[in-house]
Amino acid sequence: RKLRTLCHPNPDHISLTNDEDVMELVNWMECNKIKYYQTSEQREILRDKGDWKSNTAAYLKTLGCPYGFEKFRSAALDWLCSSAIRQEYSVKKDDIKVSVPSETDSSPLDVNSVQFKNGVMQLREWLNIPQHHDYLTVLRACRLLIEKRCSPDYVIPKGKPMNLSKEEVGVDLGDRTLPPLP
Repeated sequence: RKLRTLCHPNPDHISLTNDEDVMELVNWMECNKIKYYQTSEQREILRDKGDWKSNTAAYLKTLGCPYGFEKFRSAALDWLCSSAIRQEYSVKKDDIKVSVPSETDSSPLDVNSVQFKNGVMQLREWLNIPQHHDYLTVLRACRLLIEKRCSPDYVIPKGKPMNLSKEEVGVDLGDRTLPPLP
């Protein structure tokens, strides 16, 4: 998932047990994302097949990786991916628009939008609440039903009798003192 976030060209075909895949991954991360080394000659150190493991371990240590590459290869590579993502998004943080409601704005939602009204009606259907012409009344009914069903009193342990005197059955029984059903 992290490699997809970093737009790696082949994220599904990386094997952490294959030394060549790992070497190429570390090199790709340095060349395209981390860019710690300033020159291509320095980057070539990571491509040296004869000593790539110790070079990669030294590279990760220089970057501040808390994991030893030899013992904790997958943790070290995960840390490298996380560092690349953190670095990439810290550079792009000014370009990312985040809408934060102001203190004077009581609701970040546009409750009059068609999308909001349709969402309330979908929720009503999902909760089996009867239709009503006012979508805000429907929203209140949804809230009440959800609050009721999420309360600790709503869930009755298996084997415990249910007291129907508190429940609305939809018709007037005339007598609220009827004994509860077992």
